[in-house]
Amino acid sequence: MPSINENTEKIEESKFIMPYKLKLKIDSKENIFILDVREKGEYENWHIPSSVNIPLSLIRDNIDKIPKDKEIIAVCAHGIRSEQARQFLASKSYKVKTLYKGMVQWNSVYDIAEIKTQNKIIQVLQFRRIGKG
Repeated sequence: MPSINENTEKIEESKFIMPYKLKLKIDSKENIFILDVREKGEYENWHIPSSVNIPLSLIRDNIDKIPKDKEIIAVCAHGIRSEQARQFLASKSYKVKTLYKGMVQWNSVYDIAEIKTQNKIIQVLQFRRIGKG
């Protein structure tokens, strides 16, 4: 029986990207285009820094704003609209993935920062939730 990690990797390799992998791509400044397909109000409330908002209903009319030379990561609240966008863009030969379970899952991504102290024995780490909304 496959482990949870093996199943997660299979999901990721096909048409989805796991949130922690997207964070790694952002941190390493990979050549990606994060396409947020939620409505403007949803995007303004909470979004991934550097993402571009083109609501799903406007993608056909704004396809020229989506680069073909970058990997596209489609994002929405739960992954449903972004999957529709992924299917449409893939049919137009874009290299595109959906953020697995959308912004809800992005909410679980953390960053770790070391806090400097005078004490050489104790290490203080701060866990920061970067995907808060």
